[in-house]
Amino acid sequence: ISEQKAYMPFTIGFDITDTKVEQTLEPEIKLVSKFNQENEIPVTAINTPKAKHAYSIDVRYLEAGEYRLFVRVPYRKSLLGIPLWRSHKIVSQDFIVHSNLPYTCYSFDNKDTAINGWKSTHVYIDDKDKPVSQETCPGLFFVQNSWPWPLEHVAPGGSLFIPVSSECFPKSSSQVSKQTRWMFSVVSPTLGEQTHWQNIKAVQFRIATNKINIKVKPEIHFIHGQKTSSTHKMSETPMSFEISGEQWRIIDFPITLPADSKVTQFELHISGIPEQTVGETVNSIFIDGICPIANQ
Repeated sequence: ISEQKAYMPFTIGFDITDTKVEQTLEPEIKLVSKFNQENEIPVTAINTPKAKHAYSIDVRYLEAGEYRLFVRVPYRKSLLGIPLWRSHKIVSQDFIVHSNLPYTCYSFDNKDTAINGWKSTHVYIDDKDKPVSQETCPGLFFVQNSWPWPLEHVAPGGSLFIPVSSECFPKSSSQVSKQTRWMFSVVSPTLGEQTHWQNIKAVQFRIATNKINIKVKPEIHFIHGQKTSSTHKMSETPMSFEISGEQWRIIDFPITLPADSKVTQFELHISGIPEQTVGETVNSIFIDGICPIANQ
């Protein structure tokens, strides 16, 4: 555990694996405010059925702040199977609960300004130059689904929503060619004058789909000296991520740019196989929390 979002339930898991000691009692759990340890939050460790000494702790609705979790494990030392003495060990873990994503992120939480400057391209087939969709397809929309809330819930805040339907996307490979992929891109506003997007070591973003499988290739565009370039041009095999299922994925996209480069734009190139993604109903792609990670 490291960082969580305020008022959202989450689970902490841990296990006890020291084979040199015999655990004698269930572990004692204490969750407190990091800087006010008299403020104790009631939690209970539940033994998971998959392993004898594996536990999970359900934590619910913490307000923003810094917290410390203590685990006290009673044990008995033994030698050649002969019990010796009893003792205990205490371990702790700190974590942060954020009220919101950092201000440097694009969080898409305001309906009136969420999409300002962001846009989507036409839909293309493989690397062909001619698009197969109209100018407004697929488009970007604001919806009240937001990381880390489950997709089936209306959530505080919002995210970018891209509908995947036969209106903009081919339903089968036979419509165009064999074993093909559709492609489009989500493109950021110009970033050259945004100081928190300069001197970065990574971009982190959150993405989800409703059941469909897609592939995402992030790309940073930058200027170095008088030349424009991008992370795709720097690599023979640009990094890509497979996305599936019905829950949010947090993706970290590490980058190493030449010294004194200026980041100008961020893109997410999204692709999928027609037969696996386009049906009679509208499928969905959600994007939230696009954050620059400073190179400290």
